[in-house]
Amino acid sequence: MISNPCRKLGVESLERRALLAASILPVSEMSQAVPETDFFVANDFEAESLPVATVAEPEILVAFKGQDVGAEGNDSAVPTGMYFGWMERGDDRPVREFEIYNSGDSDLVLGDVEVPDEFRVVHDDSAWPGINVTQVVRPGHFLSLKIEMLTNQVGAKRGTVTIGSNDSSEPLTSFMISGDVGSDGAEDSIGLFHQVWSTFELKGSKYDDSIDRSTTFGPGRSNEWLPVTGDWDGDGFDTVGLYHSRTGVFHLKNSVAPGDADHVFAFGPAGNAGWIPLSGDWDGDGVDTVGLYQPGESRFHLIDSLRGGAADHFFSFGPSGATGWKPLAGDWDGDAIDTIGLFQQDGSQFHLKNDLSGGAADHYFAFGPASSDWQPLVGDWYKTGIDKIGLYQPDASLFHLKGSLSGGAADRYVQYGQPSHYGELIPLSGEWNGRHNSGLRNRPICACITTGPIQTPNIVLIYHGAPFIQETTPATVHPPSGSPDVMSSQSLGSDHTSPSARAEFWETESTVRAEAEQDSLGHEGVVDRLLTEWDPSL
Repeated sequence: MISNPCRKLGVESLERRALLAASILPVSEMSQAVPETDFFVANDFEAESLPVATVAEPEILVAFKGQDVGAEGNDSAVPTGMYFGWMERGDDRPVREFEIYNSGDSDLVLGDVEVPDEFRVVHDDSAWPGINVTQVVRPGHFLSLKIEMLTNQVGAKRGTVTIGSNDSSEPLTSFMISGDVGSDGAEDSIGLFHQVWSTFELKGSKYDDSIDRSTTFGPGRSNEWLPVTGDWDGDGFDTVGLYHSRTGVFHLKNSVAPGDADHVFAFGPAGNAGWIPLSGDWDGDGVDTVGLYQPGESRFHLIDSLRGGAADHFFSFGPSGATGWKPLAGDWDGDAIDTIGLFQQDGSQFHLKNDLSGGAADHYFAFGPASSDWQPLVGDWYKTGIDKIGLYQPDASLFHLKGSLSGGAADRYVQYGQPSHYGELIPLSGEWNGRHNSGLRNRPICACITTGPIQTPNIVLIYHGAPFIQETTPATVHPPSGSPDVMSSQSLGSDHTSPSARAEFWETESTVRAEAEQDSLGHEGVVDRLLTEWDPSL
């Protein structure tokens, strides 16, 4: 087995390549040693003397950016493995390409490629076909594969890629991959709705007592109007809304300001049926919509767009006929999709679900005093990408916020509001200051190319969410060299590999061309290309 044939660039690798070239026996000697066999001799590059002929064997080498990541005992100063970088939840999935090289002298047969959770081997957005898949890499050839990291859950991604093969000395080759996914920069804060005045008082930060935003919206002096908050237009800012229980109509605003509602629609029964409104992003598209909880049947009715009509999600969760249970909505597992929960008032117990269905709760715990009038609320208080819970103590106008889905003492206490307004205030939570990426789950990417003048006041070409060309009128944006002399657009991904004539293994015609090119280069030439064509900036 090769210990590390392509461990690093420089003189050492050049010497090894020379040894590789010198290790190929003349045809006459090969026929005498092992008749009718085309093979490398034993290719231990670190041997002090020329190797001797052995039985033909495949040798697996896994390389990423010119570094051997698969062999054990790597003494290079550069750490082995792949790092996918730090991404934000919901960003474009980063992709890394690596190559499996056969430096032996018989066919290398690859079996399963296993990757850790939250990674996958892909081609054209399709996952690696899975178990019992074999690919053959001819001697002196390589196979390019790509791995992408999923970004729908916050956390450190760490694990091992394992590749099975018929290399007798290394039937399982493995290397480490890692990456990090953070939250979208959102930090929920708190607020209060005053039912008498129909006033929303919102805190931009939960760490002080100031009122950052205050607006009056709705008629006031009626307990028929219940507050809801959410990001109704996907701009990254949570704003306000009201549900009129007597008519079953939602009135939603795209700003924290007085005036007419931006969205008005009926959903649910009229006539003060006692249904309770809630809001959340039920389908993970970055836009909040609404729903209703039917207490008598403990049933949820949720819609994926701001409209009336039939519910998109309809299920029961919790005991029928129970009183004093209040609906909740939040992202309990960091997958960018809000699900539901219930707060049991008499036991101060939280029952939370990770999907939109009935059945047993995924999280169940008690927090706060039983048989009290404390009110529940939900928010991502610490930018983790996972919503937590809290309680509002009305007699002291005190918020008790938890940093985990568990019981015990609160992690933070925030005094906000006037206890003298006991019974008139409803607690709220939301991203009043907005996410720092303007609420987009995926950054806008655009590159516009034209050879003629563009008569617009301002042209901004965006790459990875940042402008890279900006001109004012009159403006002419010229295509890069080699581009067609026509107006066109380019789709730019969030991760790039250097252009290469190497073909993917699943495209038959491209595979034939790639193999012909590799044959013309020879073994040493393929090693040279493998180690020199990688773009270290990727």
